[in-house]
Amino acid sequence: YKFSNFKHLTRLYCAKVMVRPAKEVTKSLTKTKRKVVPGELKRIMLLAKPEALNITAQRITKALREKVFCSILRQEVAFFDKNKTGELINRLSADTSVVSNSVTMNVSDGLRSSITVVAGNHQDVVPLVLPIFHNFALAMLFKSLYLGSKIILLPKFDGSLFIDALGKYQATVLYAVPPIIQYLISSSNLSRKHTENLKNIICAGAPFTIPDFNETMKEILPGVHFRQSYGLSEATCFLTLNPDLRNDLQTVGVPAPNTQMKVTDLNDGTDKGANEEGEICFKGPQMTKGYIDNPKANEDSIDKDGWFHTGDIGYYDENGYFFIVDRLKDMIKVKGFQVSPSELEELLKTHEAVSDVAVIGIPHIKKGEAPLAFIVPANKDDDKTKTEKQLIEYMKTKVASYKQIERIEFVDQIPKTMSGKILKKQLRTLLKK
Repeated sequence: YKFSNFKHLTRLYCAKVMVRPAKEVTKSLTKTKRKVVPGELKRIMLLAKPEALNITAQRITKALREKVFCSILRQEVAFFDKNKTGELINRLSADTSVVSNSVTMNVSDGLRSSITVVAGNHQDVVPLVLPIFHNFALAMLFKSLYLGSKIILLPKFDGSLFIDALGKYQATVLYAVPPIIQYLISSSNLSRKHTENLKNIICAGAPFTIPDFNETMKEILPGVHFRQSYGLSEATCFLTLNPDLRNDLQTVGVPAPNTQMKVTDLNDGTDKGANEEGEICFKGPQMTKGYIDNPKANEDSIDKDGWFHTGDIGYYDENGYFFIVDRLKDMIKVKGFQVSPSELEELLKTHEAVSDVAVIGIPHIKKGEAPLAFIVPANKDDDKTKTEKQLIEYMKTKVASYKQIERIEFVDQIPKTMSGKILKKQLRTLLKK
């Protein structure tokens, strides 16, 4: 259903805005000034004015004649995500960038699949469980279509349904984020009959931190080739991928075809050499055309020479393989989604039990990362166990499920610079102790 909407809107030369769950829809509508929202129950909502006007399917033809469809720029996709500062923002990628992203990933992935499809003796089967509003899912959808793969669209991630689909449809390729891989290898319901046809897994969306994974793969998924990829919304998802013959969990691979990547010094911006850490920057046909209505974000991210600065710290080795070390930004990646610490901090500050707060990301075996809140209580004599429960329940009413606070630590004060900036490195050190 969602992909059908995407296809038909493309034929109508509309800009497509990929929207995540309901709690974020209002923000996305405001930012993008959308005129058409494909909906359930054969309805379309027209948002030419701030108040929504519902029309039935019988009136769609009239609406089309009145040109209610709008375009940010013709033939574009807007990924509604977070920028480096945590502000809700829209990232633009032209349809040509989506196509380029799919083609270059297939080239990087090796020509074996393409050759076997042309020869007519093979068709990959891809169960796509990732939500289509996520850029990774959309990119893999187009990649699979390009190769003529059979795509199994699952409505949402349901563990038993997902595992059953692997066996029922004889899946050969899986695109997933780390929490899905973690679920797969730890599930007691998984057996060899579910994965006997599975040959390739490509994982992206968040750092991969499952311990002893190579040994686990050999035991649970023998013969399955596992690789990591690296990218971001501003790259229409894909920047690097491990070549078919290299099974190394430490590296995210080499740059995509037609893509330039470099590492720059964090202080003066000069180019770094092999095995020298710095900020990863890129150029390529898959690069964003800019943020909507945010010239400052564009200026901060894209330099005068056209390089996009990712905010990720990493390096490349003498063979051109890239490694991700850390992030300049403090964004927390939960199940592949960006979570803004500042958003959570501001919400927690509205609770009467909170005097001050700082939020950081901590490693999580299932989610990749999860938010942890350091709280300075308004009343130090309050029952901390009771306060923690109150705050966690409070946040459940304020944000989407993947943004929920995983854990709370109570402290006497939040370490800050003289200018008031939170010293999150000190908080991480405190947490280790």
